[in-house]
Amino acid sequence: MAEVRDLFSTRIVDLLQCTDDACEIEKKAFGLEQDGPLDPQEAEYSYKFLMDIDGNGFSGRFYRLLESKSVVVKQTIFKEWHDDRLVPWVHYVPLSTGYSELPEMARFLATTEKGLELSERIAEESTEWYHKALRDVDLRLVFLRMLLEYGRIMNPDMTE
Repeated sequence: MAEVRDLFSTRIVDLLQCTDDACEIEKKAFGLEQDGPLDPQEAEYSYKFLMDIDGNGFSGRFYRLLESKSVVVKQTIFKEWHDDRLVPWVHYVPLSTGYSELPEMARFLATTEKGLELSERIAEESTEWYHKALRDVDLRLVFLRMLLEYGRIMNPDMTE
């Protein structure tokens, strides 16, 4: 593990879903008060590898990370709509819930010639998929259809 230690930059950046008293105690325990303000969201884009880990539910960061031109390492147990469209080791790097493969995966992807080539290809494929599958025009259309359906449900007498 010592040989890959320098490949990782990890820290707790924020606490959510805690009461005021508990948040203050946890911030002090984790040293969050000394770190100053949180890193701006754009700072993560300077890294070659980004990790996405589900929390209380699915990750809201995943699509943003796919667009980032970085390799996304994804750990999840949840089934999501894109599972049939995104291919592990093509669009992202899968990670088990036990993380046992993480040190060797990091070493291979970040320090070997083949790993660097694969990483570059994965980063390109994920960004390309994002721009094809999550176009703004499609998202606006889905939102409009959702509003129409909501209106229909809320007013069943509405004519079609």
